Amino acid sequence: MRRCGAALLLLAAFAAGGPNDRNLFDPACPDYRLRPYSPKMFADLSPRARLQARGLDPAHYCPPPEAADTLVQADNIRHKLIPGYYYAERLEAKQEAFEITLRRAPAGRLVGFLELMVEPGPVAFLRAYGHAVPNRKTPFATQHLQALRHSERQFTDWALRAVARRINELGPFPRGAALDDLVRGLEQGDPAFRRRCARTLGEVRDVLAASALEHRVETETEPTVLAALVRARLLHGGPRLRSLCERWAGHDAAAVRVAVRRACRTLGEPWVLEFLRARLAKDGGRLRDETLWALKAQTGEDIACTGGVTFYGIPTHSHRVVFCIDISGSMLFPMDGKGGRREPRINRTRRELLRALTDLAPGTLFNVYLFAGDTVALAPRLAPATSEQKEAAIAFLEEQGIRGGTNVYGVLAEALASGADTVFLLSDGEPNRGVIVDPALIIEEIADRNAHAAATIHTVGLSQDQNAELLVNLAHRNGGRYVASR
Repeated sequence: MRRCGAALLLLAAFAAGGPNDRNLFDPACPDYRLRPYSPKMFADLSPRARLQARGLDPAHYCPPPEAADTLVQADNIRHKLIPGYYYAERLEAKQEAFEITLRRAPAGRLVGFLELMVEPGPVAFLRAYGHAVPNRKTPFATQHLQALRHSERQFTDWALRAVARRINELGPFPRGAALDDLVRGLEQGDPAFRRRCARTLGEVRDVLAASALEHRVETETEPTVLAALVRARLLHGGPRLRSLCERWAGHDAAAVRVAVRRACRTLGEPWVLEFLRARLAKDGGRLRDETLWALKAQTGEDIACTGGVTFYGIPTHSHRVVFCIDISGSMLFPMDGKGGRREPRINRTRRELLRALTDLAPGTLFNVYLFAGDTVALAPRLAPATSEQKEAAIAFLEEQGIRGGTNVYGVLAEALASGADTVFLLSDGEPNRGVIVDPALIIEEIADRNAHAAATIHTVGLSQDQNAELLVNLAHRNGGRYVASR
């Protein structure tokens, strides 16, 4: 009842604020149309603006290492005819209207905004807002809808930070009231709403916010919310940070343990190196990978990695791993082999997979997903790495024929739902099938889906035909490594 009441009060506030305010949370509202650039207009943009026009966040973007200037890759856009959209123009219009609404809203209603920031999944979104496309028979219909989802995600991310900024500007008494609402929100039934409350508390500069986050970690049971709470608390820093990292480094929830180690990649505290080296002596499995990666981020040096397995040179100690292998038609194309020989890409992949599977420890659980336009799995769930199961995996790869299409989003969604903590994705082409085909949106959707589960995604790109930008940023946003094999 409380949540419904807050939503009704907020909608009443919108009604008093003007026509734009009522439509802030309607992606298809004509007041905030999303217009495409022409190819010529797109070519005249700055490199940073090109990224934004394609739906990529410059703050998180990682250019492929092989190219000096990869910011002009308009070819990665499906059909290569509409290279970008006026995301910034639409976002600025919604931001301006939202700022006005925030200023008018009483402190006690600020949390109501978080309750209205409900994001349907990709399938539900594309179904719900199909009417926003002028002509759904055009080949750009799906792309236009995906661009609309990009824009809405950008607005939601900004709006969460805007609510936190507004709370920071309040005086002590109204800020305390807003904080009380956020803390109560951490106990609501919807995990997505609890995560939004945690994220907002992480941006509020108040000692009570930090204390509330700490306390809630002790009682929360949902792993995805726990990870959000830990990340939000670590943003506050403070003298207790080391003791919290040491306490949470051995937490029962894997998402919390991973969140601590990933935070240590960027923490500038003098005790971080000592903490990580102490953890390295204790960590095994996937946690050892995370600690090694954090040490590399802090020191800039690769630390000797013994044990575990490697796939195309990427090491892992994980005990819950899946391999996602592209079997689209282009995998029959040749690539350079040893001694200058030419061989099909799928043959090289079979050898590398056989080598990795041979090295899997007996206690490891694994699975193999083969994907083209659709996905087929070796087993319905993760299976023990017995000799029989390893042989079945190789036979499975050899028996499955080459197919048409490349559904990158679909196979990653299945892999993340499998319970694996480490995913290897190998592909040699562009995504062109599935719910999402826009490379930029695949990056954002997978990063969001995986933000709280915190699985590691490693990527391997074959040949000159690979979409290096997609693969590099999938690995970068999900704690993994990228390798190009040509």
